[in-house]
Amino acid sequence: MQKNIKWIAGSLLLSLVLIGGVFVGSADSNNPVITYAVEEVQPIEEKLPDYGPQIYEKIKQNKTVVKAMGEIPQIEIEEDKRNWLNILDQSGNNLKDQMEPYVKSEGPIISYGLNYQGYLTVNILEETEIDDSLINEVYDIFDQEGKKQDIQEIPVVFQYSPPFKFSARDSTWTTLIGGIKVCNENNANSTLGFAVVDTTTNQKGFLVAGHTVYSTGGIGSKMYQPYKSSSKCIGTVDRLEFEYADAAFIEDDYRSVDNQIYYRDVNQVMDVTSYDTNVQVGEYVKMSGIASGLTSSGRITDITHIQSVSGYPNLYNQCVALYDWDFGDSGAPVFRLAGTSEVEMVGIHSGYMAQTLYSLPLVEFMMTCTLSHLLTNAIFLDSTFFLSNFLRK
Repeated sequence: MQKNIKWIAGSLLLSLVLIGGVFVGSADSNNPVITYAVEEVQPIEEKLPDYGPQIYEKIKQNKTVVKAMGEIPQIEIEEDKRNWLNILDQSGNNLKDQMEPYVKSEGPIISYGLNYQGYLTVNILEETEIDDSLINEVYDIFDQEGKKQDIQEIPVVFQYSPPFKFSARDSTWTTLIGGIKVCNENNANSTLGFAVVDTTTNQKGFLVAGHTVYSTGGIGSKMYQPYKSSSKCIGTVDRLEFEYADAAFIEDDYRSVDNQIYYRDVNQVMDVTSYDTNVQVGEYVKMSGIASGLTSSGRITDITHIQSVSGYPNLYNQCVALYDWDFGDSGAPVFRLAGTSEVEMVGIHSGYMAQTLYSLPLVEFMMTCTLSHLLTNAIFLDSTFFLSNFLRK
């Protein structure tokens, strides 16, 4: 099992769709008998560290840090810390057009974003050189934007980072749920994310990591469960996204889907009853994949405003979280507990950068593709609410 930062694919929606009934598992030979996992919800301390010069003093001891510029103000009140992060996040998002030419998978700059400790980051491809003149040029871009936000010396940490890479339960499920084993046309295994519905056609389906179908033809290629066989085909790729999510929508052509995830071995499930509409740094999440199983809670440490990926287009507004992972977990649901047998979806796992794990928020992807979660006990919400609250472009 690897300890790396993963990609989370967050939730994208125009409206919530109510589905009737709860799948409790049938006893036929093609569907495992399942039970509901019962988990005592333990509150996790999500308090952010106090901000101030001591943050810089600590991170400067890290050998990966090239240069820490600007100043982190002294902030101890939690609400004020959140406000500070929101200002930095907005500043980073405002610079996407200006920073796009600098961010390349071959380096030297491979991504930039926001860290929960109160500063912006510029990630430099490890084992490459970067001139002080380029660092100063890039910092000047951030500094000018910071002054527009009334920040006199915006804090930006330039640090080395490994390249981002995509990371690639075995019964046959007649009703598909998140967290189970799926397979692409190249016979490569990954994990099913969660059930969704196309709100324009009412076609139900599910999400998987987009990179798992990219090499097999993309749109129109087939997915299988639990292994590749003509009798095990579960659908074809209808949508493929590589901008605000590493995600693909598979139409449910041959089996049904349900709003549950495979939570823990053996065959314990939980209902998906809510979704995180505003993923923030500092929060904690879990992941359940075919390789790692159920992970312990890991903190969301960063949101990358631009992330380069070798062989793929740049990705935007991705979450970085610290939880265990292994190959085969791509597409796995990322979530937090919402009740004793309920979870709140956050996104899907996508890839890693050495000791960093990535998951993707899916808000922009689902909005663009008119997809919605299937939720138990859901209510209909106005689509303009989602547009005003979840679109982070």
